[in-house]
Amino acid sequence: MSKEGRDVCKKMVSCIHKAFSYQREASEHLVDDQDRYFNEEWSKRERALKEQLELETERIISQLQFEKEQALDLQRRKLIEEKEEAIRALKTCTICYDEEKTVP
Repeated sequence: MSKEGRDVCKKMVSCIHKAFSYQREASEHLVDDQDRYFNEEWSKRERALKEQLELETERIISQLQFEKEQALDLQRRKLIEEKEEAIRALKTCTICYDEEKTVP
């Protein structure tokens, strides 16, 4: 092989080594970029899920408070009705008792 041929081969080998080096460097950057992208996406999704969970929790708490208030109102009305019924029954019994006492 001539000297020119050897020089050309050396340059080709050198270029191939540089190409592999550039390719390896580019791959490392690509992996770093993908890793960074994955971490950013993961963080975004995690934040979105936390926000969704908080909103859902607030909605459930509000619904439970509403249902609790309705149940308490219903209980109050029932107790008031029972109280009024007991008062009417007591008045009726008192009237009957008073009438029995006055009748000889």
